[in-house]
Amino acid sequence: MGLYATIDIETTGLNRYTDKITYIGIGLSHSVDDDTFFKGYILDMQKDENIDKFRDICEKLRAKKARLIFQNGNFDTLFIEWHYHIKLPVSEDIMLMGTAFDLAEKHGLKSMAQKYLGVPDWDISNSDKLNKKKDSKKVLIPYLKKDVKYTWLLFRYFKENMTESQVKIYKKLLQPAYNMYKDVERIGIYFDQSEYAKVKKKYQDIEDDKLSQLNAKYPINWNSPKQKANALFLDPKGEQLPIIKVTPSGAPSADAGVMTRLAAEGYELPQLMLDYSAANTLNKMFLRRWGEDSSYDGRIHASYNLTNVVSGRTSSSNPNLQQVPRTPDVRGLFHAPKGRCFFEADYSQLELRIAAHYANEPTMLRIYKEEGDIHTETAKLMTGGREPTKDERRKAKAVNFGRP
Repeated sequence: MGLYATIDIETTGLNRYTDKITYIGIGLSHSVDDDTFFKGYILDMQKDENIDKFRDICEKLRAKKARLIFQNGNFDTLFIEWHYHIKLPVSEDIMLMGTAFDLAEKHGLKSMAQKYLGVPDWDISNSDKLNKKKDSKKVLIPYLKKDVKYTWLLFRYFKENMTESQVKIYKKLLQPAYNMYKDVERIGIYFDQSEYAKVKKKYQDIEDDKLSQLNAKYPINWNSPKQKANALFLDPKGEQLPIIKVTPSGAPSADAGVMTRLAAEGYELPQLMLDYSAANTLNKMFLRRWGEDSSYDGRIHASYNLTNVVSGRTSSSNPNLQQVPRTPDVRGLFHAPKGRCFFEADYSQLELRIAAHYANEPTMLRIYKEEGDIHTETAKLMTGGREPTKDERRKAKAVNFGRP
């Protein structure tokens, strides 16, 4: 017995700093067997009086030691915390329960409800999405009630069907990691704003300069694969370069691999295209975004994902901070603020150590027992036994991890 509160929010978007909460649904249950999951509240948070009402409800839930159930609780609770300064715990999270139950399946609320509960999709139709601003109550309240209902029913389903080992993964691994990432998302990572302005200008200048040189050659759209291929290979007044590769449609390819090969053969224009593309990608994917991402409090607040990577690794998004370019001045924008220390920690060749253990592979086990470097040893096989260069070791590392 006890009190369970299933909570879900509706928002105008995914950014808690710029978007707003429109409705909050709270379903109350007195035991896991309780079918009366919607003795609760639907609060229109666009009405100021409901903010105080929500605070009162939260205080009552805290006083009664209610267990709070969410689907992706970090999203909801960080949104609530930013807008109303209310910190709510995530007692149970069905997204994490679904991950422990079957890592390979989708862990969205609708996907899990359809698979495990056998219910139809209740997503808002495109026409309703267009109309929801003028008739939001009619559209969103039934939708929100189903979100709350199926979050509760999935919680009951997983409680009944998870094995002991799945519960252990959920309780001992996923929940603590998820709670830690909630703190990381809230605090954000320091971002050097003064250096950012200089670095952003530098690479914008590079992009502009390279594009100006390209346009002086041919006034085309240099982001269009078709127009690039025409200028390089097909146009009688173009470069007339050798065709190395064709697309599935039979047209000449001007992809990065082709440009790299032609540049290595000494052709000037492909190298210029590579330089422009590198600066354009860096600006578009990273530098232009980071300014907006850090505009709220000077720090970058990425989202960290535990449940959508089958390999078991984490990923991040909005923005992706796990694939920051290795360009020193760009990566250097992320460092410790004054008076703090920035450090990096990583497992050493964890996957290969696990593989050596399970395969009982004698050479790999010997290297690890002797505290050797398996990538260097692999590189020596490629170099006839001599000490490899850094580049040769890097290539051997790619071999060991099965990368092209």
